[in-house]
Amino acid sequence: MIDIISNKNNDKIFKHLSALDQHYRSGIHQAYIVIGKYLERTNRDDFRAKKNGLLYRIRINGRIINHRASAPGEPPARLTGNLEKTIKTKTSGFTQMEYSAGGGRVNYARYLEEGTKKNNEGKRKMEPRPFMSKAIRDNEGKSVITFYRQIGRRLRCE
Repeated sequence: MIDIISNKNNDKIFKHLSALDQHYRSGIHQAYIVIGKYLERTNRDDFRAKKNGLLYRIRINGRIINHRASAPGEPPARLTGNLEKTIKTKTSGFTQMEYSAGGGRVNYARYLEEGTKKNNEGKRKMEPRPFMSKAIRDNEGKSVITFYRQIGRRLRCE
């Protein structure tokens, strides 16, 4: 059996223990913010990276330009930048982080990420050009380290 004897130091210990919960929450929230920036940066870099798809001649603002599309499996090629502008990360305290694209302004984000549905013959009009799932995979290791660092920083501040 353990006897706890009232002592003025007990209050300090209980106060410290209750503060730990807030430090963890704060660290998780900050980690979400940092990870969101990683994801957005990865998408920006992937959209601008060299592509291996078909070469098109397209008229934009009265000018004809050559545009190299992405091949199936590559992140989409940047043409107007509209998709990139819709990529957002949003945190809800320490409990949730949302990573989204499209946001009602771009109606093709899902088709690029997942491809179009297969028809009766099992063919698609367009194969997937994953950009969100690729960014998540590319940043998986960094994300784990970010959680450790952000939580650790707050625990050391006490």
